[in-house]
Amino acid sequence: MKSKTRSWIILISIVLTLISLVLLARLTAVYQSTRVQIMPSYLIVSDSGGVGLVPGVVFFGRMRPGDTAVATINVNSSFDYTLWVNISARGDMSQFMIGREFILEPYENRSVDITAVVPRDALFGRYDGQIVITTRKTFFAP
Repeated sequence: MKSKTRSWIILISIVLTLISLVLLARLTAVYQSTRVQIMPSYLIVSDSGGVGLVPGVVFFGRMRPGDTAVATINVNSSFDYTLWVNISARGDMSQFMIGREFILEPYENRSVDITAVVPRDALFGRYDGQIVITTRKTFFAP
């Protein structure tokens, strides 16, 4: 009877070890497939509004307190698998940015609006930061 119990314990241990190895391999694959792209960005809070174009920079323009501005970026996939995409901001201008999260299908190209909202009590000045685009291979699309 003791040897039968011991055999079951060994079998269960082997199965749990194999499950752990499979999960570890999946987590490693997710970590290795994560990509981060950083784009410089800024906005200017002033008493006059205006639009500007700065190559290679996400520029929301000159904004008055209480204004909302939208910048459009293109996000595309050259992969044959589905991507989870998160767009966030860091730096001084991150306090005005509304983040985005979505699924990008294989080989999909998408124009994505990024919104900045300046509160009515914002102080005048230039607010610098970065737009951070994080992509990760998804195993199960929602």
